[in-house]
Amino acid sequence: METKALYNILKKNGATLYHICYEVDNIEKSITELKTKHFVIVANPAPAIAFNLKKVCFLYNSYIGLIEILEK
Repeated sequence: METKALYNILKKNGATLYHICYEVDNIEKSITELKTKHFVIVANPAPAIAFNLKKVCFLYNSYIGLIEILEK
């Protein structure tokens, strides 16, 4: 994960809810769709220990903020 990008988001927003996680059927398809809606990848898809090695990806949009997508 690009920690500097995440650090800047947290620094700007302070101690608050800073992202929402969405569960998706196909992470690659979801990433492609979100990119068309002006989201940029903050952290590439990777297995997450917290989710039994399911793939997660963090994306950012200046109007929405940070989101996490989790593959089913």
